[in-house]
Amino acid sequence: MSDTTGGRDREEVSMLYGGTQIAVLAKNVTTGEEVNADIVFESSEIYIIAYNSNHTR
Repeated sequence: MSDTTGGRDREEVSMLYGGTQIAVLAKNVTTGEEVNADIVFESSEIYIIAYNSNHTR
């Protein structure tokens, strides 16, 4: 069972779709921590690149 100590509305997720890529941003609203992921579709391969908010591209 999930830990619901801090309530159930602790995360926000945004997704941006375009062409062959999906950009995802997830944010823990309690701590402010953000995690980003880019999902890239190229021919028959799928690449997932994930990084936290402190990462610079």
